[in-house]
Amino acid sequence: MIRRLSFLAALSLTACTPAAYLPGAQVVTVGEREHTVRRSGGGYTAQMNNAVFAAEPTEGEVYVGNLRAIRDVTGCPVEVRSVVNEGGRTDARLACPPGRTPRL
Repeated sequence: MIRRLSFLAALSLTACTPAAYLPGAQVVTVGEREHTVRRSGGGYTAQMNNAVFAAEPTEGEVYVGNLRAIRDVTGCPVEVRSVVNEGGRTDARLACPPGRTPRL
């Protein structure tokens, strides 16, 4: 019975990540935290997934993690002038070198 409850609790936490309801989104771990990255218009959007048992991150940690998540998922650096941070979410365009196509 306890195993079943533990499994159900873990399953419910997994379903709460943004990737669970954002088609085409990808989850990536940056440091010790998970971030969800997806295409959004002409760029990409990233946000840190809620960490139930982790300490509350600073705003800077959230945004830097989001930028690294976009880079890690796409394989391209972020165009710095395009970055918009708001409410824990980061929107940015890519600065892929000529001939390189983003992975996501």
